[in-house]
Amino acid sequence: MKRRGRISTIIFCTVLLVIIISGASLIISCTDEKITTGENKLTTEVTPQPGDTIIQVNSGLLKPLTLDELITLSDAIVIGTVTEILPSQQIVSEAGKVDIYTDVLVQVERYLYGKDESSIIAVRVYNGRVGNTVKIGNEEPVFTVGEKTFLLLISLQDEPVLGSENIGVSAHYRVCGAYQGKGSYVDGVVKGLRPDNYQEENQNYTISIDVIEDKILLIKV
Repeated sequence: MKRRGRISTIIFCTVLLVIIISGASLIISCTDEKITTGENKLTTEVTPQPGDTIIQVNSGLLKPLTLDELITLSDAIVIGTVTEILPSQQIVSEAGKVDIYTDVLVQVERYLYGKDESSIIAVRVYNGRVGNTVKIGNEEPVFTVGEKTFLLLISLQDEPVLGSENIGVSAHYRVCGAYQGKGSYVDGVVKGLRPDNYQEENQNYTISIDVIEDKILLIKV
């Protein structure tokens, strides 16, 4: 009887030890997952490093667009704050062509135009880094976590937002006219858009949001 009791005790202790080790492994695994998630970038700006494979997008082909033209082409116009930059995604086509994009999450404060369909939207830029492969889109807008921004947007209804599960994103866009459709927003003033009568970008150009809203009412009737 004593021998059986000892055997039972040994079996119990062995099972308990396995449970403890399994639990420790699970905790380590969960910690690793959080560390990976925490590696999301604070900006979409890409800096090549030695040894990187670079996908360079030709610049100088972007058609200059005035604010009126951007408004005409836009599916949505919003003011919001950048809350998160999701990890870049790499796509390899059947022909072997490699492409990289990055989705940016924006908390919408106001819809100036378009359906008020989501308080959080995803905005895609066509650059980023996946491992040692880097895509540099010189004409893509640059986003930084925490910045407040004015955006003229084109809908990407059929494009999935990878990595945004359970965030509540139901609207997906790209910026109209690349960097031309993004400006900074402070105290009712938008900075960095192209003046209507000026064919070169002017980062110092400012325009009141009231003026923009009047334009939207006239153009989007």
